Amino acid sequence: MLVADLAVWVPLVLGVGWVLRKSAPAALVRRLGLGWADAVAAIGIVIVCRGLDAVLSVAFFGVTGLTPQPTLGTPDVLLLVVSAIGVCLVSPVLEEVVFRGVMQRRLSAELTPRTRFLAVLVTAFAFALMHLAISTTTSSVAGFEVFVTTFVLGLLTGTLVAMTGRLGGAIVAHVLFNTVAVVLTWPR
Repeated sequence: MLVADLAVWVPLVLGVGWVLRKSAPAALVRRLGLGWADAVAAIGIVIVCRGLDAVLSVAFFGVTGLTPQPTLGTPDVLLLVVSAIGVCLVSPVLEEVVFRGVMQRRLSAELTPRTRFLAVLVTAFAFALMHLAISTTTSSVAGFEVFVTTFVLGLLTGTLVAMTGRLGGAIVAHVLFNTVAVVLTWPR
């Protein structure tokens, strides 16, 4: 699990470092800002995306899919905690900085005001493709569910970033989205 996480985190960290190496610290802090409206929007995004995921899962499989994982014996708590930190904190922050903070911002700067919405669409699509590529789904239907849910999450967080110019709300939404899944699937 840790190797898989590192395979995703290391390229993301290197990419973020490379792109942001010349950015002014004050500009970075301003772009990572979080207001009350951002936090409320983040909670709304999580409700919509988790609801969509549950509806798709029930429609396709008859269950929500967010149930505790069966274990054989006592689970390795240290491994679970390290994985949870990666899934709930590290990955969401890195992914939002890469997809919304770097890709979407750069793409938006290259587009005209009438076509800037394409930056949100393209980065949401890339975000969903990445999640589909790294997912451990066993069927094409489950893969479709992963793609749709993460695409909608990417659309909503991308729209929030486009509207506010800040990443804080998108990061909070992504952290909460992943945390809900980790909490509900935590081995008991």
